[in-house]
Amino acid sequence: MEILILDGISATNTGTVIYCNNNVGISIKTSSQEEANTGGIVGGNGNRIERCINYGSISGIDKHRILYIGGIAGINRYETYNGIINECINKADLNVGFIDDSSGTRIGTYGGICANSNGTITNCYNTGNILRTSEDDFADISGISADTGNSEYNLCINNCYSVGNMQNTVSTTEVSTYAAFTFSEAKDFISNCYYNSDICSATEYNATGMTTAQMKSVSFVALLGDAFTQDTNNINNGYPILKWEQ
Repeated sequence: MEILILDGISATNTGTVIYCNNNVGISIKTSSQEEANTGGIVGGNGNRIERCINYGSISGIDKHRILYIGGIAGINRYETYNGIINECINKADLNVGFIDDSSGTRIGTYGGICANSNGTITNCYNTGNILRTSEDDFADISGISADTGNSEYNLCINNCYSVGNMQNTVSTTEVSTYAAFTFSEAKDFISNCYYNSDICSATEYNATGMTTAQMKSVSFVALLGDAFTQDTNNINNGYPILKWEQ
């Protein structure tokens, strides 16, 4: 299988990426590979991404059979390496889908932080919207991680929130939109995660819904834990920010 890996900072990471911002939009153009892994910071993460922000939108309609597209990473586990995404932020929109082509099954996986994670995601938040624009055969769309894998890996997602919306512009054979995370089988590995129930149009959740007012409150900052603080300078529209952003 041919795999295309695209990113704003590094195609694949088996080291540490820290304090990196991506401000460049990514547009998927090629159509020769079977699979595309695309992230605002890295395509495939096999070690650690920390304190990074993606501002660059990801767009494109392409002919790949499998799309993994995330605001921070396409896949949070590269080959045999377990990935960690900690204290990262996606502020960009994802506008993605497939070329209309009936020559194979198309699977789309789109996440605000990561498309597919068998690793650890902690203390992250997403404010970007996700717009799906094509007739995928199977699609998962999520505010944080759209596809969470097996417990045999270091699967853990906690202390995260998403305030982005998710929209489907077409109907498909099978599509699921999730407020924060997918797969009920992974619920034992997901804790203390939230979504904005005033904004999100998801059909399945695996996270706790809160109103806009609740998510901008001091008590919500306390719920998220020590990595977060109140947005006193309104740099995040009143939603909690990470302490390192100050």
